Amino acid sequence: TSVGAAGAAGAAGAAGGKAAVGGAAPQGGGSQRALHEPQGSRILHLAGTMLQQEHELTNYERAVGEALEPAGHAAWIAMRGTRGWKVDMDRAARELRAALRGGGILNLALSFGLNESAFGRGVDKEVAETDTYDAQLDELAGLIARSGVRVLLRIGNEINGPWSGHHPYVFPAAYRKVVDRFRDAGADNVAFVWCVVPGGDPDVFGRDSGGQARWYPGDDYVDWFGLDVFDRIEFRPGGAAGRKGSTRFWEVTEQVLERARRSGKPVIIGETTPRRMKIPDARNDRKGREGEEIWARWFAPFVDFLDEHPQIKAVTMLPVDWRKTSAWPDWGDSRLHNNPELLKLWRKELRKKRWIHRAEARKDALPRPEGADEDEGDDEEPAQKKKGDGGFRRTRR
Repeated sequence: TSVGAAGAAGAAGAAGGKAAVGGAAPQGGGSQRALHEPQGSRILHLAGTMLQQEHELTNYERAVGEALEPAGHAAWIAMRGTRGWKVDMDRAARELRAALRGGGILNLALSFGLNESAFGRGVDKEVAETDTYDAQLDELAGLIARSGVRVLLRIGNEINGPWSGHHPYVFPAAYRKVVDRFRDAGADNVAFVWCVVPGGDPDVFGRDSGGQARWYPGDDYVDWFGLDVFDRIEFRPGGAAGRKGSTRFWEVTEQVLERARRSGKPVIIGETTPRRMKIPDARNDRKGREGEEIWARWFAPFVDFLDEHPQIKAVTMLPVDWRKTSAWPDWGDSRLHNNPELLKLWRKELRKKRWIHRAEARKDALPRPEGADEDEGDDEEPAQKKKGDGGFRRTRR
């Protein structure tokens, strides 16, 4: 699929010695770029895997090659869940340190209680209306602020998904509270992302008779819009003719893209994976025919989707073997790097000028915080290393 005008605009945007990734930098017509928004129509190449499959992220990076390594990675933590807050804070510190070493961007999902063992038990009401979680929010905000890492924070993750357990007309207040506390902590390296999923409540911008927003916290609290898309029906109109709900799924995606276009805000595909494509490895696809077919069925339409919507400025690919997860085993194997034909076609796409990879993102990285080098490479118990500061000393700000 040809990049067309979007790719040309992206290549032009990279010229002139300006930072490819920045914040509040002037763009054409005097408008401002959002924090961490790439210039022009360029796209951040991000990737992520489940906690138990972190080696697959390494495998993916090796497979695409050093020149095409992702500009950042994704991670997930929960306000409340079976793991406990200390474990998630340790993980947050570890992920921040990994991003700092690589000079990349962290796509961090802060779920209000969601992990594999805590579906449907969100605590957005408690976050919004009590001080129960204030200390946790302040601890996380301080950690991220000290790190200096560029973070795209997806607050509440898939906010309209019934599995998240959020409350309509309550969630916006919880989202705003998170933003306010991060701003109070001086976390100006954080861009705030409002991320929905097409398979959830479709009334994402709805209001009640009194004008109260059902899910949306307001433009002043949103830097980026986010969409998590997995099936073709979620990113192509009529992507699965006759499938129940297919039109509704696309309509949610279209609502978000149109709102982003009108408001001038960028969009991140917070998570995507070729769901249920059952990608075969090289031994089971010796001639590459299944790889070619999967490319035509899922990847080519997804690339067309990016071509047609230049407001999409970041994409997070999840090359996961979902069969090994407890919650989504029916999603199949999405490790595209295990199929030579798919990998060849994906690498061909990633070579286009519109994509920003690690080497380019690293050039635009924020200055390293003081003291960040001294414990580089040691990921054990990071949140305990310096009296709970995650291994970061922050004197700037």
